[in-house]
Amino acid sequence: MLGGHALATWANNGVSLGCALLLTPWIIQTLGATTYGVWAFLTQLTGYAGLFEVGMPQAVSKAVARARAGESREQTRAAVSTALAVHLG
Repeated sequence: MLGGHALATWANNGVSLGCALLLTPWIIQTLGATTYGVWAFLTQLTGYAGLFEVGMPQAVSKAVARARAGESREQTRAAVSTALAVHLG
């Protein structure tokens, strides 16, 4: 049997698919085909940008936890500022 998390994930996927199928014709009609195409392109572009995280949140979380365990504010600041610099870059 599937666990609660797996069921929630499937439910989320189903609701997302249903919303996309119901709302897409309305959005195309409202925005127009060209504007919808630009909007869809930008949405996909930002989705692909999420792939560039490559484990950064997990690494920062681990580094901050280690620094906090050793009570080193300087290491905590270094981990957070490095992550921020990578994201801004």
